[in-house]
Amino acid sequence: MNAVALTNLGLFTADVLHRPSDAEALHRKAVAIDPSNAPALYNLGALLGEHGEDNHREAMELYRRAVEVQPDHAFALFNLAVGLEEEGDLEGARTVSGFLVVLGGKDVAVP
Repeated sequence: MNAVALTNLGLFTADVLHRPSDAEALHRKAVAIDPSNAPALYNLGALLGEHGEDNHREAMELYRRAVEVQPDHAFALFNLAVGLEEEGDLEGARTVSGFLVVLGGKDVAVP
């Protein structure tokens, strides 16, 4: 199975079946197969970010990697900005938010 299929299955498993542990395993497998797949990176980060403070650091790293791969990934940029604000890095949050403002008038990539 390829990374795109695993990512889609992971989304279904999390959102419809409500099995976050199984979804996490699917997203991790997608990232392992294709570490440059921005949606896979973002979706794993979002899933981890939803499940407690213990996962914050890993989620932030995944958002950063998603943005490195796909700089116009609006959801990864947004979650990265929010996470930076939560960490107290207001300057970093403003910088990342500035990218979202610039993207606001353009077609942006969404997962």
